[in-house]
Amino acid sequence: MNNPVDPVNPVKISPDDRVRVSGRYELGIGEVLRLSETGADCVADVVFESRMGRRLETLPIQRLEKAASPWDKLRAGQFDIRYGKKQQTTQNYRLMEALQGHTRDLLFLSATPHQGDNFQFWSLVNLLDNHLFDSPEAMISHRSLLNRVMIRRTKREVVDANGKALFVRRQVHTESFEPALREQRFTASQKTDCGIPRPGPVFI
Repeated sequence: MNNPVDPVNPVKISPDDRVRVSGRYELGIGEVLRLSETGADCVADVVFESRMGRRLETLPIQRLEKAASPWDKLRAGQFDIRYGKKQQTTQNYRLMEALQGHTRDLLFLSATPHQGDNFQFWSLVNLLDNHLFDSPEAMISHRSLLNRVMIRRTKREVVDANGKALFVRRQVHTESFEPALREQRFTASQKTDCGIPRPGPVFI
């Protein structure tokens, strides 16, 4: 025999449940703080977190949907991101979009997060926090805000558990030599009428 459905609380929402709000998905996933009754209706106080801080909403319980159980952490290594101004996306990028909001922590590990394309880099940052920048131009104008979602480490700063550097320091020694006669003639032939050398090979 099936259990009867509670018309006031049909989806069995309880305190501490993670929920979404039907029709207001921009709020993301919130956590139910408490339930209370107002007349014949049941309402829930739901706490939402964003980069602006915590936000409390009191909502009719009928508008709440239980969110999928989240992972504690989601770590992504190499994956493709958006490319081109047509905003085409790869399957891996769409997977990351779909997993947004279903985990408490989202970690991207990359040695080359910015590959010379501001739009692609903004698309990557947008997965971490889609409220941080409205556009690539806003990201460039307020680049200091990137510290909210990025931790940058150079090879010199990376150490093991004992504080020992993981990467050998690069030793650079400059050796100079005189160009051969043929190379000198070539360089001289590249000079303009004004005597300024044209761009050519550099001999070190």
